[in-house]
Amino acid sequence: MYWLKKTVDQNAEIKNIVVFSPPKFAIGEISISKTTGCDTVEYTYDDIIMYKVFYPLLERIDDSYLVVINECMCTRERNCLTYNCLNHYLNQTRNRLVFEYLPFVVDTSDTMILLDRELPHHFKGRGFDTAMLKEVTLKIAPHHYSLARTLVQLPDGAEESYEKEKERLFDGLGNGDPDNIPRRLHVWCGKYKKAYINEHPELEFVARNARFKAPNVTTFKQATDGRNRVLLDIPHREMDFNVYLKITGVHELNFVTTGLNVDEYYYRRTAEWIQRLEDFYEAAGICF
Repeated sequence: MYWLKKTVDQNAEIKNIVVFSPPKFAIGEISISKTTGCDTVEYTYDDIIMYKVFYPLLERIDDSYLVVINECMCTRERNCLTYNCLNHYLNQTRNRLVFEYLPFVVDTSDTMILLDRELPHHFKGRGFDTAMLKEVTLKIAPHHYSLARTLVQLPDGAEESYEKEKERLFDGLGNGDPDNIPRRLHVWCGKYKKAYINEHPELEFVARNARFKAPNVTTFKQATDGRNRVLLDIPHREMDFNVYLKITGVHELNFVTTGLNVDEYYYRRTAEWIQRLEDFYEAAGICF
């Protein structure tokens, strides 16, 4: 809200504010109006491409409007219809704010989605380079993450059972999505984590689904209260994990792993993502 108020205070021409937010990250048009003194309307991410929203806004938006894009990096497809519609809105006013908790979903190629909103069409056809950060007005509040892991003890024959399950999944894949194999294997490994859950009733855990049926385990979708829970799984879609980090605000991560290959794959993938994030922050610091 600070940057909204500051932007309005520094631009007397702004009389109206249009906000686009996914529902779970909605700012609240009433609170914005009270804070800024501007007429405000907030739309959802899905509203961006709706005819009933698109054409009326194109008729109204001019330099008296501030367009706010809030946590709308919901797909990695840089040239998708939704992002292109946002550009149409943004091209009609010089007043815009882009808020995003994290600078990318997977890697810096996603950062172009944010830069394209700040300067529509300016970076068209170009891949990310840290020098681009000098071309935009950018403020970064870095989020630093730590990732620990807790190794559970496996019963005799666990590795053999794991290999058999993997073979079964491959044999039944057919024309299905290959990503289903690590997804299902990762969930399957949860059977070896139940003992650890039972041994630690004082801890709170988070998992992909409700299969553990324990009072101290919740799902990623339900974990919205900011408690720092131990990870039993790591979401397959990086976007889902990013949303969890945004909503909860947690920064210290601890993953319960069987040590089996699929668990270690998700652990390494997350550790590499954290390192890419640190590399970005370092590069951004060099640019300023």
